[in-house]
Amino acid sequence: MQLDEQRFARIDMLCRRGDELLEGGDLDGALASYEKAWQQIPEPRAAWVVSTWVLSALADVYFYQGDYPRALQALRDAMLCPDGWDNPYLRLRLGQVHLELGDEAQAREALRQALAAGGGELFEGDDAKYLAFARSG
Repeated sequence: MQLDEQRFARIDMLCRRGDELLEGGDLDGALASYEKAWQQIPEPRAAWVVSTWVLSALADVYFYQGDYPRALQALRDAMLCPDGWDNPYLRLRLGQVHLELGDEAQAREALRQALAAGGGELFEGDDAKYLAFARSG
């Protein structure tokens, strides 16, 4: 399903602003911007492609804040949206969250799926422990 141009433009603007704030280290500001974007998506939210990337952005902020339970929920929700289930980045972040929560079996599965689908370059910029864990026995 596609959003009307005006609504999509608002969501895109809010997400771009969130990205800028996130890159600048303003996690609270980024979170507020992404949450506003999320509120712009009509119900049922899981039916829209844009929901996948808004939830992914929310999960990133929660991950960087160390709020792993909320990151896990956002990722699970994102995977139910269009193009979410097979998204290598979502698998990467899901594996990272599971590892931080101490669920090594789920972490290994998700990280290996991310590695298989996205290659080692998908892990660039993240702590090397995630790639090492994906490659471990």
